[in-house]
Amino acid sequence: MDEEPSDRPFDQPDRPGGDGRDEGGEPACLLARLCPSCDAVPDPGAAACWRCGTDLREGR
Repeated sequence: MDEEPSDRPFDQPDRPGGDGRDEGGEPACLLARLCPSCDAVPDPGAAACWRCGTDLREGR
């Protein structure tokens, strides 16, 4: 079952972005985004943690 490289979505150099690489979504390391109190991953730009309510604006 040999596949041509162009049959795979990440090998499409004509896709927007130029080189055909899939940029993906979230960065690999989310440690910098964790809530300092409960380690939940809050939404980007959130003022408070969705889980424990800690103010995320302090110290940033």
